[in-house]
Amino acid sequence: MKKWVIVIIVAAAIGATWYYLRTWYRFTPAWYEPRFGTVTRGDINVPITAAGLIEPDKRIEVKSLASGEVTRVHVVEGTFVRKGDTLIELKRDDEQRRRDSAAAELTRAQALRAQALAAVDRAQANILGLEAEIAQSADAHVSLLLEILDRSDYLTKKSIWIFGGDGWAYDIGYGGLDHVLAMNHDVNVLVLDTEVYSNTGGQASKSSPTGAVAKFAAQGKPTRKKELGLMAATYGYVYVASVCMGANKNQLLKAILEAESYQGPSLIVAYAPCINHGINMSRSQEEGKIAVETGYWPLYRYDPRLREQGQNPFILDSKEPVGDFKAFLMGEVRYSSLTRTFPEKAENLFEKAEKDMRERYEGYKRLANQ
Repeated sequence: MKKWVIVIIVAAAIGATWYYLRTWYRFTPAWYEPRFGTVTRGDINVPITAAGLIEPDKRIEVKSLASGEVTRVHVVEGTFVRKGDTLIELKRDDEQRRRDSAAAELTRAQALRAQALAAVDRAQANILGLEAEIAQSADAHVSLLLEILDRSDYLTKKSIWIFGGDGWAYDIGYGGLDHVLAMNHDVNVLVLDTEVYSNTGGQASKSSPTGAVAKFAAQGKPTRKKELGLMAATYGYVYVASVCMGANKNQLLKAILEAESYQGPSLIVAYAPCINHGINMSRSQEEGKIAVETGYWPLYRYDPRLREQGQNPFILDSKEPVGDFKAFLMGEVRYSSLTRTFPEKAENLFEKAEKDMRERYEGYKRLANQ
């Protein structure tokens, strides 16, 4: 009896196994069936996206040594030229005006030199007179006076300089700066203008120009840059200069020497490219040069001493803006990022920034031609 039960169980198991396998192969899903295809050889294209600055391996600049109104063009597009060939002719009146200005600058520098030499002669004469008086004096303090006179080289004029950034000069410290300049003391101020709070996190300041992106100005700064230099010049007795080392080292040195020699307050505002601008900092001097050439940063000096000589105290050292102003803006992340975050506002702000630049330069030209 037990054997029959075992035989029946085994037979049922075999039957169930056969039925399961038969059903599986009959209803095998399409995805389970093997597929065959032809393999062809070809290139694999992998798209890559990245953010950063694209710079050429080599830069070539073609420009003249002078600027002005063009009266005649000697070449057309595609013309092959050699070194020394005449490309254009400029209106001679503009160049003559610049030569006259340079000659006036030379005369002024010679006058300053003569004044300095005269001051040295007077000082030497005073020392000789004191030595004679002391030698003839029978006072008991003669030895002390002689000792003081022997160390007279220590009694020199102190040169006082104050250094600060634009956040301090334009914003949080402007009241103090204005008070120092208004006191008409012989003190010099150098403002390193990065157009943003560089050392506190990159916040916008009153120095930030139209369209610049910074903290508290994520959609681009809607208002124009504060005219710190011209505001100080309104006192009439403050020496003011706007400089950029990368653009014109001679103008920077001249401004520093003039500020130091001026017997009164002076304010020098220097363009300072910053890492917050989103540029290659190894080319910061080149960036400053382009900023001046495109009119983004003007160079000028305001010397109150010229008014006393019957001359115009305002000297515009920048030439007419050349190049692509918008291309300069797009070369800095603080501007180009706006085209990605708020493209609908970027174009309007950049147009307003260029308009502000034009109006500012025309205003400087009017001051220089008074």
